[in-house]
Amino acid sequence: GVSGGDPNDFQKKSLSESLMTSLAKDALTFKDQFETRDVAVGKEVSAKSYLNELGAFLDKNFAGLKETEIGILDEAISSSKFENLRKLDAYVSAYKKAVDFLKKEKAPENYAPLHLELMNILNNTAIAVSYMQAAEKDPARGLVGLSLYFKQVERIPNFSKPIQAQIKTDALEFKQTEGGYHFV
Repeated sequence: GVSGGDPNDFQKKSLSESLMTSLAKDALTFKDQFETRDVAVGKEVSAKSYLNELGAFLDKNFAGLKETEIGILDEAISSSKFENLRKLDAYVSAYKKAVDFLKKEKAPENYAPLHLELMNILNNTAIAVSYMQAAEKDPARGLVGLSLYFKQVERIPNFSKPIQAQIKTDALEFKQTEGGYHFV
């Protein structure tokens, strides 16, 4: 309190509510970093080759990451083995590598908005997972990361449903051995 003693229950509750409001605001006001101008559009790029390259890259890039990020976080917290959060390094790295790939990859014009959505989802997820890694030293940052992570998970249908619809509109078919199969 003001007199230098321990905070009373009201002060603790007030501080706790203020912190939660602040954390929620941080997660809610988080903005995508990429805009339409950040997507390289290639009018000469065929949708089929674009999807084959992108799907093959994503399959290879995320191969070997078998546990969920939330599972790793939960296990680290529940067991108090926070060193296990280092497993998330591979996930952050994979997300960043995917964003770098997307920044360089030319997208066909009708796939550009989806390309942008995927770039932002992957970039935001990299940030969210890196925040989650701070859970031991900075629980507030860990909570912001968790909230941001779930917001990205909710966005996945904003990418997956329209890309499947576009593939159908373009009458594209992919064999299981082709990278584009990743999207069907």
